[in-house]
Amino acid sequence: MSAPPKKQELETEESSSSCESDGDNEECMEYTGNETVNIDFEGRTPSDADFFGIKQLLQQLFLKAHLNLSELAELIIGQQNIGCVVKQSGAEELNEDDVEEEDDDDGLMEVFGVTSVINLSCKRDQEIIGQLRTLLSELANEHATTDIAELIKTVLADPEKPLGLIINERYVNIPCQISVPLLESLRYSV
Repeated sequence: MSAPPKKQELETEESSSSCESDGDNEECMEYTGNETVNIDFEGRTPSDADFFGIKQLLQQLFLKAHLNLSELAELIIGQQNIGCVVKQSGAEELNEDDVEEEDDDDGLMEVFGVTSVINLSCKRDQEIIGQLRTLLSELANEHATTDIAELIKTVLADPEKPLGLIINERYVNIPCQISVPLLESLRYSV
């Protein structure tokens, strides 16, 4: 929410006067809002060090769903060479000792995006697979047409049909163009 115009003018004058007295201070450079920050990203295989970052993205994706997101993050990490996480190029990897010491708020920004496929046909005995299947059924009943809801129920009920759930989530300020190579990488890993 912006301040009334007079207050904004006062703030601008105060900041410019303090900048004039400081001389060449970099903090006084005025932000114009049109600046671009260039960062190189790379896709990597998910590792144990990515657990909290993946879980944070899953919380963003499944905001109101009742899912065990820790189990889902572990499932994504545990799949060998299926999917990837987006990290800043050159970011250092944490070792397993660092992961154990990390709490929920540290290191969340190391993972900027996650893409994976969860096989909903296999491992039906896992709690998270049952939760995902229930969620899909509920969402279909709530939002889909009757025909589509019936199709989804049929597919979910048939254990012989292969069924996968694509997970593709990123932070909002990460350009959407990054999704294309991430989804293409799934073609080679599945």
